[in-house]
Amino acid sequence: MPTPKPVHPPRQTRSRLWSLLTIAVFLSCLLIAPSARGAPNGRPRVRVLAPGVALTTYVDHRVPVRAYVLWIDPSQDASLGMALAHNQLGELERTSDMAKDHGALVAVNGDLGSTISGRPVHPFALGGDLVQTSP
Repeated sequence: MPTPKPVHPPRQTRSRLWSLLTIAVFLSCLLIAPSARGAPNGRPRVRVLAPGVALTTYVDHRVPVRAYVLWIDPSQDASLGMALAHNQLGELERTSDMAKDHGALVAVNGDLGSTISGRPVHPFALGGDLVQTSP
């Protein structure tokens, strides 16, 4: 039995779909943009944590939405590091405790971990070595 050929919509239909998608994205940006501006006065809050490290906080109490952006400038000797919960895979630990243990200014979750096993959900590499693959 021959394999069926994929059915592609006509070029005109694809063009219309792309146009509708573009318009939908544009309109959603217009609707979302006012709530993503940051503080009620429309300005994000920026805190310089150290030379080359700044934390920007965007808050909208109407939604509520809170977003954090960490800015790192390596030219000012700011660097990134990686740590594991209790220094091994399969453990759970608060990011604030991990930062304190390693003398870090901030800590960011790098992967959704399984709350049951404590292991990362995605492939994980440490020091250039693949430590875990996806299930």
